[in-house]
Amino acid sequence: MKTYTDIEYSFRPESYWEELDPLSAVLHNITGEARRQMITNYWNEGRLEELDLSLLGDEPDGISQTRLGRIHPSFL
Repeated sequence: MKTYTDIEYSFRPESYWEELDPLSAVLHNITGEARRQMITNYWNEGRLEELDLSLLGDEPDGISQTRLGRIHPSFL
């Protein structure tokens, strides 16, 4: 195997996927810019626990998506 002198082959990071910021970890797989912004706003206000858990999933379930769409079309 060819080796390169500028590469430290023994280096192993603690994690490749560790989020440095808890908010980034929450938003990591969430789809929809409007929902991401809503979650960020709740986080910044210290009210994240007030959101329904179905809104914090990667994608909202059908019922939650319908309800959000009734609030404003940007949530669709």
